[in-house]
Amino acid sequence: MNNIQNFSDSTSVAALLQELYGFRRFGMRPGLATIARLLEFLGQPHTQFPAIHIAGTNGKGSVAALLAATLSAAGYRTGLYTSPHIRRFNERIRVDGKPIGDDEIAALVEPLLPQVRRFKGTFFEATTAIAFRFFADRNVDIAIIETGLGGRLDATNVIDPLLCIITAIDVDHAAYLGDTLAAIAAEKAAIIKRGRPAVIGEPRAALAAIFEEEAAGKQAALIQLDTAHRVSIRASQPDATMTLDIQSPRRSLADVQLDLCGQHQARNALISVAALDQLPAEFRVDDSHIRQGFAHVRRHMGLRGRIELLRQTPTVLLDVAHNPAGIRALAASLRELAPETSRWHIVFGLMQDKPAESMLESLRPICERLYCCAARTERALPAADLLSMARAGGFERCEAYSSVPLAVEAALRCAEPLVICGSFYLADEALAYWEERR
Repeated sequence: MNNIQNFSDSTSVAALLQELYGFRRFGMRPGLATIARLLEFLGQPHTQFPAIHIAGTNGKGSVAALLAATLSAAGYRTGLYTSPHIRRFNERIRVDGKPIGDDEIAALVEPLLPQVRRFKGTFFEATTAIAFRFFADRNVDIAIIETGLGGRLDATNVIDPLLCIITAIDVDHAAYLGDTLAAIAAEKAAIIKRGRPAVIGEPRAALAAIFEEEAAGKQAALIQLDTAHRVSIRASQPDATMTLDIQSPRRSLADVQLDLCGQHQARNALISVAALDQLPAEFRVDDSHIRQGFAHVRRHMGLRGRIELLRQTPTVLLDVAHNPAGIRALAASLRELAPETSRWHIVFGLMQDKPAESMLESLRPICERLYCCAARTERALPAADLLSMARAGGFERCEAYSSVPLAVEAALRCAEPLVICGSFYLADEALAYWEERR
């Protein structure tokens, strides 16, 4: 594509990414006008590959990775666009599990930056445009696209996908999406496209009418998981994997190995199977492909921070749960994964816009000692404030630490079962410390 041939090998990828990160100052700005301009400059790449579009409050990253792993196993060149990343920007954009290379990032970012400046684009808008151009250049057979925030005005909502998926709904980003489940569900439902099937993973009947109305208005087939869609956990393994039985109207899968754990991930697996059943005939996915993709989703798709086992004895787990529903799911999963461990040491930090009291309430029954900390971002809740909330909430053994590494280091010295959770930012710093100490 002529617009991206100007890259010089001397260009610093780090410098380009630093400028790209600088567009975060524009925050989260819902709307499609700017992304449309950027994509026009890049040659409308989003029209050059089939896609699956996924929205939801929790679970959409896992569903995206499960679908990508399965479609890659079936032999299709598969793009995967997710956010946010944990350790490196490259994690956001993958083809068949392989992250975009530094040279490829530079070749795409450098010519796009003047346009981002011109239109005052956001970081996410620029990143989305880069991902779409990369997938078109790589001639992917299909791309799995995760929304960043919401749905209706999310930058990814310019695509016309083969099908849409909406995972679990919860109150999050209330300033942008509304402060009720109904308002948030309506924003997510707006990714449903005319004449395209939509798989709904949100289980609450009270929200069903919102999806039904949106689908009816767009003459879209609506697939809401019902009694014909079933999943059960046959066994949970100490290595944070599990064995599932999955039933859909088109498939019956027994003894499926899933490289994830927890009831919420079992449901994400069921949502993924329901979505695969809705793909058009040119995308043939056999049961063997599902088994292969599900068994290796972490390794093949770089899915990190989903009850990730860093060490088995004593157990150290990392999870990016960052809202009340995510923390509740984490607490429930820990009880399933290690029923003999009733209390955990927990390194915890979160962003200022999250309901800390609610999240602490879910952690308190399983917490032996709480290590409060704050990631290195202005958005983080100060550790001292978190400590005050924890003490007010009934935590008896809790301390504040001046950094994430110091909190993790203190927790590791206790040599007890440990879970690190609260935000993607915290996960990044905890993993950096973990990798350095190894």
